[in-house]
Amino acid sequence: VERVLATPLPDAQANRASEALHLGRLAPAQCLVELEFHYPLAPIRADGLRRLLAASPWAEALALQPALERLGFGAIQGHLKGFIDLVFQADGRWYLADYKSNWLGSAPADYRPERLAEAIAEEAYFLQYLLYIIALHRYLGGRLPDYDYGRHFGGVFYLFLRGMDPATDPANGVFYDRPPRELIQALDAYLAAGEGA
Repeated sequence: VERVLATPLPDAQANRASEALHLGRLAPAQCLVELEFHYPLAPIRADGLRRLLAASPWAEALALQPALERLGFGAIQGHLKGFIDLVFQADGRWYLADYKSNWLGSAPADYRPERLAEAIAEEAYFLQYLLYIIALHRYLGGRLPDYDYGRHFGGVFYLFLRGMDPATDPANGVFYDRPPRELIQALDAYLAAGEGA
């Protein structure tokens, strides 16, 4: 726990470790723990979601094509409910974090950023955090009068706890992403209107 709290997280703008951003430096007032969300889903299908995600340069940058090809589920609609491990605010930007205890190996190098990106694709965590981002995007849109995704959303951290140790390499165990505004807007519209979006 001490190693996780002491590990510097990447700066949202520079995507490098920031001396200022550590979980251990957050005050309780900056945090929303286990934020519950609940939002309606219009009728959606796996092929429609797959097409939407594959059309974004974001998917290519994360090498998600094989994972998207595996994406499959029947037509669904209704309501999506979940909990985000941690939402926090720092320097005027909002972030979300999810804790992962995946065993990727015993060596620190097993938790280097490239290996984490592979795990994100293999386990479809990218889809999980996109749904979380939509929840936070809607939450902030309803609470901040001047809300702007580009200005207020800092990004998402997937924290692979077994690999986090600032004494070895602060980049290990920390996956960071900030999907482009255009993708989030398109996904938000798709979830709200389904195939008609």
